[in-house]
Amino acid sequence: MPKLPNQEEVFTKYFKPWYDKDELEYRGHEETLPDTESWGKPGAAAELVSPLTDEGQKMMKEQIEEIYQAAKEDWPDFLGVKDEVSLDWVEAFDQYFDKEKVAELLESSDPEEFSNELVVLSCELGAVIGNSMIQEDPELKWMADCPYWESAIYDIRTGFRVNVFHWAIKKFSSYEHKDGMKARILQCLEKIKNSQMQ
Repeated sequence: MPKLPNQEEVFTKYFKPWYDKDELEYRGHEETLPDTESWGKPGAAAELVSPLTDEGQKMMKEQIEEIYQAAKEDWPDFLGVKDEVSLDWVEAFDQYFDKEKVAELLESSDPEEFSNELVVLSCELGAVIGNSMIQEDPELKWMADCPYWESAIYDIRTGFRVNVFHWAIKKFSSYEHKDGMKARILQCLEKIKNSQMQ
């Protein structure tokens, strides 16, 4: 069984080089983000709690949509998924990329090339997770941030932010969720639902 790097090593090697100085200073930390965060006050729309201008939000959402469309084109060929994107797509991806395949991907991905397969697949996975969550709960919205993989799913009812792209980065590391990514998403959705009742 191959030994995989931890999520911080993956983030530092494959993602940190693509932040400019201002983005790193604004970010204020150099680690992957937690799965969920309490971000805004309940009732505040995603557009209002995003740190970006309206134009910046538009640009980031366009990039998310672009990588999402790329996943819709790419995944049926190598995963055999079909029909509309759903949590089943996430599960198929999760099962396909076992530790051996993750190790192979890490080995073959050149961190000096922004278009390397690990970065592309991480971003595709984050976009698919996010849009699948919105399908399950249409009240959830994208909260744009920069670079676009800092964007998150946001729940106006609770002020929760779900850092789906960082979930995707963790997939390609030694980080494990024993029940799999689909179960993790469903647990997160249940957590949001329960928080609304409090």
